Amino acid sequence: MIKEAMNKLLNDEDLTFIEAKEVFDEIFSGLANIVETTSFLTALEAKNPTEDEISAGIISCNDSFKNPLATFSNEQIQNIVFNNSNYFDFSVTNDIICAANGLNSVDFTSNQSNKKQILKELGFNFENKISDFETTNLIYNTLDNDEPFIKYTSKISSSTGFLSVLNIINKFINPTKARNVFLGVNNKNEVEKYARIMLKLGYQNSIVIASNNDLPFISSSKDSVVAEAWKNKIFTYVVNWELMGFQKKDDEELKVENDKQAASIIQEVLNNKRKDVFYEGIVINSALALYITKKADSLMDGIDLAKKTIENSLAAEKFNQFKKNYQ
Repeated sequence: MIKEAMNKLLNDEDLTFIEAKEVFDEIFSGLANIVETTSFLTALEAKNPTEDEISAGIISCNDSFKNPLATFSNEQIQNIVFNNSNYFDFSVTNDIICAANGLNSVDFTSNQSNKKQILKELGFNFENKISDFETTNLIYNTLDNDEPFIKYTSKISSSTGFLSVLNIINKFINPTKARNVFLGVNNKNEVEKYARIMLKLGYQNSIVIASNNDLPFISSSKDSVVAEAWKNKIFTYVVNWELMGFQKKDDEELKVENDKQAASIIQEVLNNKRKDVFYEGIVINSALALYITKKADSLMDGIDLAKKTIENSLAAEKFNQFKKNYQ
């Protein structure tokens, strides 16, 4: 199928969902060789992948997972942030605050991910992981080298020299079938596109955000676009720091020098020792995650809940509980 698909792509034709799924099934089963796979990904990127093509790749990858965890009955959320350069990564604190409110958060990624590098600075040892949803509501699972995504595409990802659809698929690896996704993207013009992908992937309620200055989180200085995918419909609206109850700031204040500084900020905020722009950003972005999982009835209720989770030491307790599994 990959050769037929290549002919269509080179003629600037889109693949149907079924056609794309067949190609990715070939890739993640090892039936396509490196040259074929690289050529296919290059042609797909040159054409610009559609929602169907991206969705097919994500589903095929998750279907190929060798040792999927059981599907849990409780609410689950997957936090995904596209490259945020030198800015603070809100996904770690989103995970902790959601977990402190009884939500299961899951993460399947490489040991070199930004999130895991920050947690290592906080003393986490991912060689000693204990997967335990029952007590911590959190699982950070490192992808093994024999998983099809790593086995059949890792060399391609490092040699193509451009960001292919594999970079998107990598963000969505999750065989536990999370019910909700909190997604930050770098391009405000793609917010609705990814919301439609959320619907295609079958997530119950999801939120996709990007700021007007193309940051993958709620900007402290400009309006941010939010696309909410809920019950097969998409609702798009604008939010900003002031609407969420805080004074406008400069986004430059949200930059961090390194993972060590980011880790220090997380610890100080979770221990209720910091009430600056980072604290506000953590509260706002967590509020969105709490809202889409219906732990909060509105964004403002989410703000209140996120604040209380920090102020009542629930976030710090959950963090310490989680850390014990990785020491």
